[in-house]
Amino acid sequence: MHQQTRDLRAIYDALPDLLKMAWERKLSPGDNVYDIQDALREEHREKGIPFRWSMPYRCLYQCDKCGHTNTAIDHEPENPTVRDESSPLRLVKLSELEVHRVRKHGFNFPKACREFLRHAAKSIKELEVAT
Repeated sequence: MHQQTRDLRAIYDALPDLLKMAWERKLSPGDNVYDIQDALREEHREKGIPFRWSMPYRCLYQCDKCGHTNTAIDHEPENPTVRDESSPLRLVKLSELEVHRVRKHGFNFPKACREFLRHAAKSIKELEVAT
């Protein structure tokens, strides 16, 4: 795996995983993790903190390279510091299969995602300096 891909993967992994956070905040069996995740998305937007929102599906993906099968998930990394909501620097979409290919086979993230992650890294660094 190239150093650039490792660096971008580290940025992707550093984005707060809102679905994971929602599962951690779920207090009772009646709590809906997707409602909690949506509330977390609004909190992160208000605070200007980049994050990763995810939606799993009741179907599987299968990697054509290694045969690995797992739950299909759509990921939406978002950087609310970018005000133009139509900008690919604000939000990109990628599948769990694409993430698997990056992690396990050293593929590059899609181009729009690479640009998003580079820009989000700057926002993350600015937030670290401000705090």
